[in-house]
Amino acid sequence: MGEYMRMVKEEFLENVKLLMQMHSEGHLGGEVMPEDVLLGVVPEEELMNVLTLGMSLNYQRNSYALWQSVAQAYIDDSSRWVFNPQVVSEINLDELRNVLIHHRVALQPNRHPEIWKRVSKGIVQSSSKGDVFGLIESVQSDISTLKLIFVL
Repeated sequence: MGEYMRMVKEEFLENVKLLMQMHSEGHLGGEVMPEDVLLGVVPEEELMNVLTLGMSLNYQRNSYALWQSVAQAYIDDSSRWVFNPQVVSEINLDELRNVLIHHRVALQPNRHPEIWKRVSKGIVQSSSKGDVFGLIESVQSDISTLKLIFVL
């Protein structure tokens, strides 16, 4: 790694540390974010999958309504599987559509389930673990490498 890249990486890490410190001291936050509805509902080890899949449909719609729908779908034991990329990548699109529409996670009956399934397949194909944590590990937490995976 060149000297310039090392300096950029160090500066980035320092900025992250500063943000974490500012947050812990109460200088950031205070606003209730739409995805906060998941806190206490989704266990930490599943949160990355739920956030990533939910975010894939968070375009030009009410974020508070979307995340409330995501939380309801997660709470429902019969639909929680939609947040497991491995299961979704193998499931029939009509089954997926029915659950996403039922909980109003998907508003567009064709496009939204297709996006959800495509994102799930991308996660599974890009990670030996078949989840978002595995995907992040596979690129050693390097966002530039992660971007390349999904651009290609």
